[in-house]
Amino acid sequence: MKKKFRLVHFGLAALVMLLTVGVTYADQGIYVDAAFGRADLDNEIAGVFLEDDAEALRFGLGYDLGNNIALEASYVFLGEVEADVLGAANEGQTDGGTIAARFELPLTDTINASARIGGFFWEAELTTPDGVFVNEGEDLFYGFGVDFKATDRLCLSGQWDRFEFGDSEADVIWAGLRYSF
Repeated sequence: MKKKFRLVHFGLAALVMLLTVGVTYADQGIYVDAAFGRADLDNEIAGVFLEDDAEALRFGLGYDLGNNIALEASYVFLGEVEADVLGAANEGQTDGGTIAARFELPLTDTINASARIGGFFWEAELTTPDGVFVNEGEDLFYGFGVDFKATDRLCLSGQWDRFEFGDSEADVIWAGLRYSF
C-alpha cells in the first residue's frame, strides 16, 4: 500500500510541475464535463468479493492550459454492485473524486486522441446483513479516449478509464460531453 501511496504523491508532484509549465503557455479555457458509462467492477470490500457490471457517472470541471494539456477535477460514481454470499444479500458501491492531467494529440481539425492520469480519492461501501462496512483510500487512475469537436465549445468523447482502488479495480467505458466557456 505504501508503494501506491508514493505513486499518488509522485503523480501529483508531476502534475504540479506540468501545470507550472502549462500556465506559461496558457490558452486559458474553463470547461465542464459529464459522462455516462458502463463499469466492469471487481470489487473487494471487507473480505467480500463482488464482480458485476454497473452504470457509472462522472461530472467534472477542467482548465485547458494550452499546448494540449489540461487539469481536471471530477466526481466519479462507479455504480452499485450486488452479490449473494452464502444466501445473504450484499450490496456495494464505490465513488470518489479525481484530480488528473489530460493530454491531447490532435489527429485532425476535429478529432483528438487523449490520455488522462491522476489520483482517485475513493470510498467503497458494503451493506450486508451484519452491517455497513466502509473502506477508503487514494490510488492512481489512467485512461485514454477519442474526442470529436462538434463546435468550438462542444466536444463529444468516448473514453476508457482504469480505476484501481485497494484490492479492487474497475474498467469504465464512457460516453461524454465537454463544454468550454
